[in-house]
Amino acid sequence: MKFKVTCLLLLCSTLFLSSVNATDKKAADKKAPAAPKFKIFVSCAGVQPFFYGFTYYPGQRVVYANTLYQASQTNSSQWPGFGPYWIWLGPCN
Repeated sequence: MKFKVTCLLLLCSTLFLSSVNATDKKAADKKAPAAPKFKIFVSCAGVQPFFYGFTYYPGQRVVYANTLYQASQTNSSQWPGFGPYWIWLGPCN
């Protein structure tokens, strides 16, 4: 009797594992469509370029490396894109 129960458990576990693997393969075959990738461009018209050594105050915007940044806190000689002093707003169009 113990042998029959062991064989039955082994058979059930084998069937369960094969059905799980088959389900995983089906799910892998059906890939979700890729989300569209949008590039957000901002207008940099009239915005001054970044000048090293100037003092910038919160809210002031500059263009650096064809990208628009906004000062998040008062800073001087802090390059845009590095540290907490600047907020990246996006590439210029």
